[in-house]
Amino acid sequence: MEFFTSLRSVVLLMALMIPGYVLQKAKMLGKDAVGTLVILLMYVALPFLLFSSFVSKRYDPGFLGDMGIALALSFVLNVGMYFLARLCFAFMKEGPSKRIFVSAGYLCNCGFMGFPMVAAFFPGASEPIIFVAIFNLAYNILSWSLGIYSITGEKKFISLKNGLLNPAFLAVFIALPFFFFSSGLPGEVMTVVDFLGNMTSPLSMIIVGIRLGEIRFRELFNTPLAYLSTGVKLIAAPLATFCFLLLWRLVLPLNSVLFITLFTVMAMPAGSTVVMFAEMHGGDSQNGAKCTLLSTLLSVATIPALMLLSRWI
Repeated sequence: MEFFTSLRSVVLLMALMIPGYVLQKAKMLGKDAVGTLVILLMYVALPFLLFSSFVSKRYDPGFLGDMGIALALSFVLNVGMYFLARLCFAFMKEGPSKRIFVSAGYLCNCGFMGFPMVAAFFPGASEPIIFVAIFNLAYNILSWSLGIYSITGEKKFISLKNGLLNPAFLAVFIALPFFFFSSGLPGEVMTVVDFLGNMTSPLSMIIVGIRLGEIRFRELFNTPLAYLSTGVKLIAAPLATFCFLLLWRLVLPLNSVLFITLFTVMAMPAGSTVVMFAEMHGGDSQNGAKCTLLSTLLSVATIPALMLLSRWI
């Protein structure tokens, strides 16, 4: 993938953050604005995007194998990056700060930024979106189990049930019969579904923009360990993913689109789940917010640079 093609896609998506940032700085938004938009995104836009992607893709028995590989690799990559992040922070004493830096080093923004970024790199293609949906399925299960454990250090918070009962998973579950039986919906219905699903990119980035507008930029750059966590997430994790997938392809077949999709998703910045889980369970949410926003800003440079590696895929 050409550098400037990737850069253009990233910049265009980042431009969608501007309305949220400006409105937040102008104090035109209520305190519950983000919560309302997140609900709209998670319960309407994203589920309809996933549903549309599966329904519009005709079932191919060969593609089923790729879906299985995508699911297996998604679990392996998420767990592997957790151990990589722990290794990078092995020098720190165990505590809330270490746990949040580790979590921000491997929990990625595969939903809010993953879907719009992959859609920008593969315009109009449903196959990559399906792979991102499968990755999110694995990510949701692990983030609500391993993710909470990595932030709290307490196994009692692990919950597989929460990982399965979420809008994204349910949307995919409902769409699967349409996918396997290649039975589409009437054109008018699909138009409505597509309209709602197309809200995902702008809503996602507006939310990120609002979050950026909530803090002072000086606060982002006064924590050295936040840079290390960001480096793990934006550089070490995607490069490790790239090398692992190359080795995998030497032994077993791997769809090139799946390779690029997984690599792209793993290059995304730290996810909002870091802050969400920290706030829910009394973790170090302040450093979590710094890592999340710092990695989001720096990803404007790292994602296009990393996408140059796609020439060797």
